[in-house]
Amino acid sequence: MLECLALEDSCIGDVWNLIYESWSWGGAIAVISLIFTARALKKTDKANKIASNSLELTKRSTDIASKSLQAAKQSIDTSIELYEKQKKDDEDNRKKQTENLNKAVMVTAGKEAYMLLQLFNFFIDLNKMLSSDIVEIDTELSSELLWKNIYFLKADGTPIPSDRVPEIPKYFSHEVLINSAMSSMDIFFNLSNLNAQILAMDTLFNVTLSDFKKNDILNAKDTIETLVLENKESIKRIASDIFVFDTYMVPYGGYNKAKDKITEHIQSL
Repeated sequence: MLECLALEDSCIGDVWNLIYESWSWGGAIAVISLIFTARALKKTDKANKIASNSLELTKRSTDIASKSLQAAKQSIDTSIELYEKQKKDDEDNRKKQTENLNKAVMVTAGKEAYMLLQLFNFFIDLNKMLSSDIVEIDTELSSELLWKNIYFLKADGTPIPSDRVPEIPKYFSHEVLINSAMSSMDIFFNLSNLNAQILAMDTLFNVTLSDFKKNDILNAKDTIETLVLENKESIKRIASDIFVFDTYMVPYGGYNKAKDKITEHIQSL
């Protein structure tokens, strides 16, 4: 009978049979009370187990949520670190590209400045030749040489060739000037000044060459004298606009000699 206190429903019939046979209401009530108390205890035990399981699940869920939150935080931190690194790398690349572009522009400008220096020194030499006993130009021979050398004739018919005509410097395009301004205003102003000097010198050379081809020595001499003799401040400005690229002209052979020539010429004025 005590086994039935385990509250198995199959035992209930045996309890009622016992009550009926013994007809002990006091005992019956006590037994019934005991049965229901035992059943209640069993349900309470089940409820406690369920509650315990629920608490365990809640704890596990909380642990999982905490780990997920930590993983999310680590992911965000990693993303921020990657973003900052990428940002720094991009900035370094832009800075390096700008430096490379500026260097390329300055190296190119150095070449053009060197050719302009050579052209000015060519005018200095022409002025000395025209100040001697030159009477005319051998246009036939000069033409055969495509005016790469200019042959003068002295009064006695002796030919005197000029040095080889230097290559004319090239202008910097508006696109190059604008791009240089975006990276460095100093470079922009230096290129702009060099451009202005190239334009002036190119124009004077073409005017002079036209006079030579017409064998107009007097007009050619006046043009050259105006350039190399009459305005010392203008010549100093030309030299200044050229020498700002000094670092990038040094590698060219004969640069120091060419620099000394124009410097000495300015000092002689």
